[in-house]
Amino acid sequence: MDITIPSLGDIDEVEVIELCVAPGDYVEENDTLLVIESDKASMDLPASVAGTVDSILVAVGDMVSEGHAVAVVTPADAPSSPAAEAPSDTDADSAPSEAGPAAEVKAESATTPADTSSTASTESQVEVLVPDIGDAGDVVVIEIAVQAGDEVAVNDLLVVLESDKASMEIA
Repeated sequence: MDITIPSLGDIDEVEVIELCVAPGDYVEENDTLLVIESDKASMDLPASVAGTVDSILVAVGDMVSEGHAVAVVTPADAPSSPAAEAPSDTDADSAPSEAGPAAEVKAESATTPADTSSTASTESQVEVLVPDIGDAGDVVVIEIAVQAGDEVAVNDLLVVLESDKASMEIA
């Protein structure tokens, strides 16, 4: 699975200032792969899946933009079919949250996986965490791009967050 640079808002390019993993390293979902920096802020780029880092496609000092592939990670549970198809014996909570997406935004320190129930379903609930936002203590949700019950794919926009220095899309 290619890990790419997310939307950077109104910033065209950012510099890779730190590589936090190396090929062969095992990473958990949301572990920092690398750190990027614009003239306004720095941001950690998290792994979108748990797995083994196959390769790092950038070096410190490289300039990258939205959509640029920066790493390849082989998921730990690499299924033989696409990730959208869950095995029939997977237990997952198929009921959408009544609180809505904004209520599900959690601090980056939260690491507990989403709760599951005993009902079998092909849908699964995934907890999306706010990645490390650097020295900004709080951010404001300025846009919610999905509603409870919407089907989303990997890299679909969920919310847009804003600090006093920058905005960040969470996919």
